Amino acid sequence: MAGGAAMLWDEDSKMMYLAGNGGMIVVDTFDPTNPKKTGKVIDTGALSDDGGIAFARVGSTLFLAGGKGLKPIDVSDFRKPLLGKLINTGALNYTGGVALALNGSTLYVAGGKGVATFDVTNPTEPTRVGEVMDTDALLRSGGVALCLHGFYLYAVGGKGLAVLEVSDARKPKKVGSTIETGSIPIQTAGKEPQTVWSSGVGLAVNGTFLYVLGGRGLSVFDISKPEVPSKIGTTIDTGATKWSSGAALAVLEGKLLAAGGAGLTVFDISNAMTPKMLQSKINTGALSHEGPASLLVLGPHTYLAGGKGLCVLSNSKIFAI
Repeated sequence: MAGGAAMLWDEDSKMMYLAGNGGMIVVDTFDPTNPKKTGKVIDTGALSDDGGIAFARVGSTLFLAGGKGLKPIDVSDFRKPLLGKLINTGALNYTGGVALALNGSTLYVAGGKGVATFDVTNPTEPTRVGEVMDTDALLRSGGVALCLHGFYLYAVGGKGLAVLEVSDARKPKKVGSTIETGSIPIQTAGKEPQTVWSSGVGLAVNGTFLYVLGGRGLSVFDISKPEVPSKIGTTIDTGATKWSSGAALAVLEGKLLAAGGAGLTVFDISNAMTPKMLQSKINTGALSHEGPASLLVLGPHTYLAGGKGLCVLSNSKIFAI
């Protein structure tokens, strides 16, 4: 696992919460082209040295998930985030990826041990509902991503893509078998029992198409029948991802951004089923070959966090051919 990085932006305060394996910071983005760190690095108690990281938010409560668990954080005063108690989700482990997805007052937490469901009606005291689900898609040491689309939750990891039906939000049910994506490489090391891990992964939806990014490249799925994703064509070599690096996707104005250890690649997805590469392996200065990748699009700018730091990109420039 390439470690983790995650960002979440607060529109009212113009502050960004940025977390990496060394802790969490609050970043002032009032001038979006010149983000400034405010205060000290916060030891949240939720983050491990090598595991993934994810954010979600309900009202004034921020959820931060990492290798050690899930942490509710009161951010009603961004200058003084108040840490809640650490929650053992049953789904996360020290070296695995992490992903969060909100479905109304239900929070899904995905990690190396599976997917856990939480009732966040009272966000300061999340309550787990039922048992952790083994999706047969996630590795204990590898990337994890979630994407909610209508009544379906897509979960992707080193073993493939799983479809969960969530019309009853608190009772997710797996539909069909795990699907091989072609995007995510698996590596092994050591003697029996071997350590098995995968690259970072990214998921994004554009209309009735699902994009899956991993160390081998980008795969496109038709989800017009959301319970039965159908792969279109072959996996595309983006030039951006490495077998040992993180991966991140973002969709904006008919464009798809794919980030990984080798840089940032931009696709035209005006024809969603056949992405057309516009720019390949843009050197942002923020990404490292074995580090994480996280993308956040805010208006005319894109923020990219990786193993070397945080950078701000102008969308008008990176979208130009």
